[in-house]
Amino acid sequence: MGTIEADYVVVGAGAMGMAFTDALISHADVRVALLDRRHAPGGHWLDAYPFVRLHRASAFYGVASTLLGDGRAQQHGPERGLHERATAAQICAYYDSVLTERPVASGRVSFMPCYVWTDDGRCVSTISGERHNVRGPARVVNAHYLSPHIPATTMPPFAVGRGAQGSSRSTSSCEWPTHPPSTWSSGPARRRPTRASGCLTAESTPTGSAGCALGNRGCSTAR
Repeated sequence: MGTIEADYVVVGAGAMGMAFTDALISHADVRVALLDRRHAPGGHWLDAYPFVRLHRASAFYGVASTLLGDGRAQQHGPERGLHERATAAQICAYYDSVLTERPVASGRVSFMPCYVWTDDGRCVSTISGERHNVRGPARVVNAHYLSPHIPATTMPPFAVGRGAQGSSRSTSSCEWPTHPPSTWSSGPARRRPTRASGCLTAESTPTGSAGCALGNRGCSTAR
């Protein structure tokens, strides 16, 4: 069992944990142990579907010390003229760069990937089971209590019938049937290929339904 010296233990290296740690080392001379159950910083963005973007301008996201993106306006597409919105991949790369070039480079932050914080006040590796005590009266900051649930990593809140088949193939949109719905028979459910980003889908499509149940791209729907 090892020992960690820290004034703060920040549990979670997502948006909240990274922003807090960045502000903390900017205004105080403290030592921080930043741990996360994932392998890298970025929180739920590491699990987000590839088509997901920020719902706001990139300039209003991230940590205070480092701008996310270039602050440019989009030049093409339906959002032309509006501020850029980063993709999931861009956000993950941003947090990885920020962690390396600022908190870790300061020498006052130790990043502990694949670690969890236990109720008895220890850091435990999810890979090796190695346990670490924190020396001194460190303040513990829970930075993941508002973390969202990602469908791709969460069990569905409904029962799945025996024999149902799912698809985990990833693309930016659903694949529509190669023949129009009017040609479908009135008999048992037909099978057709489904391609949805991270969808938990039943590939047996009931007669008379067409495409995505919500009618949008990148759905996560039962079919």
